[in-house]
Amino acid sequence: DYAVHLYLGTLLLQLDGNAAGAVDEFAQFLAADPSATVVSQAAPTLRQAYAAAGKPLPVGVPAA
Repeated sequence: DYAVHLYLGTLLLQLDGNAAGAVDEFAQFLAADPSATVVSQAAPTLRQAYAAAGKPLPVGVPAA
């Protein structure tokens, strides 16, 4: 379920400051093929996590 990975990634990023762990969860979130609407809604958090982890933003995530 993509929602679980989105939730866990958000917690790792915002509560623990663990960008690398968040990116791992977000990669699983994206692999579960959520709708474009869900990805767009999550995009600000995804951008924050990938930037903090020093990783490129995955294809399909809006840059801004």
